[in-house]
Amino acid sequence: MALPSIMGSRRCFYRILACLWAIVTALNAWRALAAPVGGLYEATVPIAEKTETARNDGVRNAMAQVLIKLTGDRGSAQRQEAQPLLRDAQRYVRELRFEDIATPGPDKPRPYLWVQFDPAALGPALAGTGLPLWGQDRPAVLVWLALDEGGTTSLVGPDDNRGYTELIQRQMARRGLSSIPPLLDLEDQNRMSAAALKQEQAAVIRAASARYGAEAVVSALLSHGDNGPWAGRFVLYFNGQTLSWNAKGQDAEEVAAEGADDIADAIAVRYARAAPAPQAPLQTVELVVEGVHSLQNYADLQRYLRSLNGVTAVNVSRAEGDRLTLVLNTKAGAQAIADSLAYNAMLQPSADNVPGHYRLAP
Repeated sequence: MALPSIMGSRRCFYRILACLWAIVTALNAWRALAAPVGGLYEATVPIAEKTETARNDGVRNAMAQVLIKLTGDRGSAQRQEAQPLLRDAQRYVRELRFEDIATPGPDKPRPYLWVQFDPAALGPALAGTGLPLWGQDRPAVLVWLALDEGGTTSLVGPDDNRGYTELIQRQMARRGLSSIPPLLDLEDQNRMSAAALKQEQAAVIRAASARYGAEAVVSALLSHGDNGPWAGRFVLYFNGQTLSWNAKGQDAEEVAAEGADDIADAIAVRYARAAPAPQAPLQTVELVVEGVHSLQNYADLQRYLRSLNGVTAVNVSRAEGDRLTLVLNTKAGAQAIADSLAYNAMLQPSADNVPGHYRLAP
């Protein structure tokens, strides 16, 4: 559905446009919220036992994990700026509970502590530390997973009842990334094989992944011998690059955690930016965006721009056909906005190469 042309007063048009956007957002909430990652202010951490002492230690460890998710920096908990938040971790807790979580293998479920912190309290406190912030809008990661056991390699799909798919998803979520397992339906089986993944056939992997539209694609191979250590091979296809890592550990969970850390590090370095100081003056940044053909385009664009660090409001100042002129209220500044947009495929520089002019990716 095309955006309506400007008729009557500008104020009336923008009021109608805002109302329509709100309706589209409400009716398509599942779609609009697909890209932003949830659970950034919560963490599940292992504990030795279900006692008050273990709980207190677990809350601090959960805060350290949440800081890693929010900053994209796995060393953030060791930085001096983070120490006040770690010392006062209890004051930011909204909810917590003990859990027993099973992992692949014969071991009994292990005790864990789930902690959720209050975003309204922790968010501003974190912004005031000067630590980098990684926005909520993050690339979804398609993960092709294969298991090598006894010399036989097989793809692992979403119906895996051994827990490996869930393990990978949990470890990716630990770093603030949402992972998508492929369907492994007939189309996937015709395009992808365990052999192609093991041999790291990039062309095959990219072609099989195209249907999912994920910005980042990972091939993960977990292997182990009889009662021996585990090994992992992880390859990330992202932003036109191919990066790879090897990992070793005593169990699949340790290997998956190391692989997830390397993947998240490679992605976060392109997205995380220093948070604007709370006392920074509010600025306006103008963007011109072409290719806004529908109300869904407009809703997705609004959601994405509002997710950028330092952006407090996004307003339309002009609409001509599929071309919108937007004014962003931000403390980050024009260069920081441009840097953030450069690391996301949603907005691409327009054909006129004018700074601040973009085209919405189809």
